[in-house]
Amino acid sequence: MKIELNGWQKAMENLPAGILNAEIEAERKDTVTVSARDGAPGSSGASSVTTLYARVSGDVAGTACSQDLGADLSRLLEDAREAGSYAGGGTLPFHRKAELYSGHNTAAPASSPEELRQLALTLEAAVRAAEPAIVSSEVTIHEVQLSQRLVSSEGADAESASRALVAAVSA
Repeated sequence: MKIELNGWQKAMENLPAGILNAEIEAERKDTVTVSARDGAPGSSGASSVTTLYARVSGDVAGTACSQDLGADLSRLLEDAREAGSYAGGGTLPFHRKAELYSGHNTAAPASSPEELRQLALTLEAAVRAAEPAIVSSEVTIHEVQLSQRLVSSEGADAESASRALVAAVSA
């Protein structure tokens, strides 16, 4: 999943006064949750959160974050500078283009809610079948997709995505 960072080139080309290096990272976390209890489908839900992080160094070294996807990235860099502490004009290590894998890493496609529901029902049935003494059982499955994009004033522009399925079983 491509994360668009509107205005990042302009922000990196025109760093606020006193900033020598800067990075902006966007992180998007999508979660789908389904459950099955005692042979029947249970609750389900979904959420999505995107956070922008800025890191700067120069006269000060500082960080800032925002969940406002329409945020002016130049302003976010300025917020990081204003929140920073004195660094005496030194520079911190920042990601450079040559240090990063070129291209992008993508995760497997997300499962449909119906596929996750069926998986929860199958696992919950297997738990009940494993031991006749089990009176009640519940399975909850979370599918989490994490997408990240990092850009820096040093020329870095990298993306990655990962996907995890997590199951919790109680009996």
